[in-house]
Amino acid sequence: MKFLILDKGFCPDAQVRCVPKLREAMKVFGGWVKAAKMESWYHFADRVGGIGIVNVESLEELNEMLIEHPLAGITTTEVYPLVDPHISLARQIAWEERAEAS
Repeated sequence: MKFLILDKGFCPDAQVRCVPKLREAMKVFGGWVKAAKMESWYHFADRVGGIGIVNVESLEELNEMLIEHPLAGITTTEVYPLVDPHISLARQIAWEERAEAS
């Protein structure tokens, strides 16, 4: 199961206060990439926060990753489920075609 993790910084002076958390994030996220739990991650160029795509076996595994999240306290975190676009769009097209036919 894939999820987009979106972290948004909320402290105006977080860049100054969060260097230890940012160093920890580099270590933790790098470990998740090596363990194939995180496919990719990017930091925003102009603020604290960023995005990552995680691939987990269960919601419990996702929950564990969020509990361990090193940027907790200096970001708000949003989680969005992801689906294969080909499958999703094919289902949407089929639904639209059935709706038009009725």
